Amino acid sequence: MTLTDQCPRCGQIETTKHLLWECHRVANIWTIYNDFMNSIGRPESKICQYKDVFTVGINGGTTMIKIKLIQELIQIRRPTNWVSKHFETMVEEMVKLECYNSKKNHTEYNFKTKWEFLKN
Repeated sequence: MTLTDQCPRCGQIETTKHLLWECHRVANIWTIYNDFMNSIGRPESKICQYKDVFTVGINGGTTMIKIKLIQELIQIRRPTNWVSKHFETMVEEMVKLECYNSKKNHTEYNFKTKWEFLKN
């Protein structure tokens, strides 16, 4: 997919661990994620060490947010210079799409159960 094994964000060798945890740009993104989890009253969902990247969240919504964030991190064009607004927009778009799908499929109850933690 790329011509080099260098991280396009910082120039270091890009391993999976670097891609998802060690790069200073990624550390910033996890800090934004953790701040968001604190702000919605879900500190137990924070990512504090590398192994936490791979653990399931406390509910479907927190797990989906983490999966979407990982998906962003592994794109060919790696995210850089993220701010909390970018993260919040990503979550809002996810929730809107899931809301639309739940109405179309008549699964509003599942949607509410999955995303009710955001109302706090």
